[in-house]
Amino acid sequence: DGTYNQQRVLAGSIRPPSGTSSRYTRIVAEHDGSAIVHGQSLSNAFGYDNQNNIVSYVEIRGISFRHQSGGSAIYTGVNHLKFIRDGFESDSCDGNCWTFTMGVLPSKLSNPAGAVTDILIEESYFWGAGRYKVGGHGIERVIFRDVVARQDVSNAGAEPMAVFSFYAVDYVECQNCIVIDGDKPQFWNAAEYGGGYYIPSTDGPSTNIAIRGSIALNLAMGFGALTKNLNNIIISDSVGWHLREGVYSRDSASYDHMTFGDLYGPALQTGSVGLSFSFGDDPVNSNTITNSILYNIKGTAISNFNSENYNVFFANNLDRSATPTGAQSVNSDPQLKYILRTSDGSAAIRGTASDGKDRGANIIKKIGVSGTLWDESGWNITTNEDLWPF
Repeated sequence: DGTYNQQRVLAGSIRPPSGTSSRYTRIVAEHDGSAIVHGQSLSNAFGYDNQNNIVSYVEIRGISFRHQSGGSAIYTGVNHLKFIRDGFESDSCDGNCWTFTMGVLPSKLSNPAGAVTDILIEESYFWGAGRYKVGGHGIERVIFRDVVARQDVSNAGAEPMAVFSFYAVDYVECQNCIVIDGDKPQFWNAAEYGGGYYIPSTDGPSTNIAIRGSIALNLAMGFGALTKNLNNIIISDSVGWHLREGVYSRDSASYDHMTFGDLYGPALQTGSVGLSFSFGDDPVNSNTITNSILYNIKGTAISNFNSENYNVFFANNLDRSATPTGAQSVNSDPQLKYILRTSDGSAAIRGTASDGKDRGANIIKKIGVSGTLWDESGWNITTNEDLWPF
């Protein structure tokens, strides 16, 4: 325990050797959150960028990286790295600056072995300044599990801002992640507002991304946004509640077992407060939403989607625009008691989904066995372990 001023982990004075798949090198706090690596608003407390000196099989647990100038970053040369119960905060992080970022496109590496792959961020938390809280660019096989992030100050200027952000990535999952209390837009300055979960694509395609069992709550942006050149984007069993907007989609995704409620507007990023597809960047529209609840949306709940079905609509300004009406969709009060499970709701949602389950999101059990990386045993199963208390 204690405060370590202007030291750096991985790139600086706290530099571990690589471990092996059966024996990770571990940097562990004596007590979670009580070992603080402090940038004193002058330096970054964490970072690595050396594609010719690879760091592999390292776990960093229980450390709080505080008061950083700029953000933490892993740009090249890291694989099989685990962050467990770590915290990351930036004090000053203007322009193109992330609180925590990983990766660079493998095509830009002189040594492809230096790509950032096989990363786990679990039970960790992100806050402070920066246009994005956490995410990556060109990363592969990365899991964000039980992560909490809050959008505080953002002076992005001509850049977009969001909470989670995934640029040109392949095989990335958010499992039981929470975006919470980004409710101070008077401290934001950005060219675009990507929301809680943002999937843009600048240098290449973003593919095979799943957001499952996740939440955006009390956010003065939308649940998320998509740009273009995307493939196999799946968003399921997730909740967006008390948000300014829903989803702004400029490419396609499938939404299943979602609960959207109290989208209060007015529109910030789109022409609609609800879930909207916008033609322009990508003329292919295969957006679908099924088995979901769309409740109290102060605008059009669904605009320009390719299809919707088995959904419950209630108390929206308008349910659909330029979207075919699903034969099994209904307009009925869902009578929600909780936003995390719908089994206490009305008969219209209990057991009536296309898969025989309840309509809407049910976020009760943990997704993924703790500590597992991509493709390890149990890495993406819904376990029997209670998620709450979180």
